[in-house]
Amino acid sequence: MAPARSLHMIFRSLGLDRFTVVAHSFAATALLAYLDRYGAGLLETIVCVCPFYQDAVEKFDWSTLVYFVDRFHGFLREGLVARQPSYAGGPTVDQMAARVRERIGPEGWLQFFGLFCRTPRLRLSHVERPVLVLGGSGDIASRPRYSRELAAAFPRAEVRILRGRGHFPMLQNPAEFTAVVEQFVSRHGRGRPHARALGSRGADRLRMAKGVKSCR
Repeated sequence: MAPARSLHMIFRSLGLDRFTVVAHSFAATALLAYLDRYGAGLLETIVCVCPFYQDAVEKFDWSTLVYFVDRFHGFLREGLVARQPSYAGGPTVDQMAARVRERIGPEGWLQFFGLFCRTPRLRLSHVERPVLVLGGSGDIASRPRYSRELAAAFPRAEVRILRGRGHFPMLQNPAEFTAVVEQFVSRHGRGRPHARALGSRGADRLRMAKGVKSCR
């Protein structure tokens, strides 16, 4: 099932009159596809963390393809170390990353890259909701300029590049990440909306409302 359709079904099943979504990495890109197709709907505020987005088709050249193929193992390795820092420097983490890579397989990787390549064609200018785009200054997967370009595509967006953070800022410094998101939601939300987190266990740390759940 297409990511946009999947998210549409998930959001409908929540039974909420309004809510905030915090989406990380590929889940953030899937959320963009949802917004293009369905609009903001019941979303009150939107947070995209380390998204994969570019604003021009011409920016997807052969070097982009080579970059993401060659570094895919490293991206997976970074995620494992972010979740368990004690893995750093040990041989086990490379074996784990290789196993995750094989489980995803070429087909799964192509689904990600295909959605990424279609981002310049997404219509986001009609999304009249406050949007926060968070990136990491040291992110080698979702480069900081991706966050800046995405923020520019929304009519009501702000961008924050977290200094010294990589692709998993919610794991590298949970307190900092949570504070930034809570401040944004408190400035733009009516009261304390429910939050739904997409794509990262680290987002479970958010406590913007009672009963925060993660949709993965």
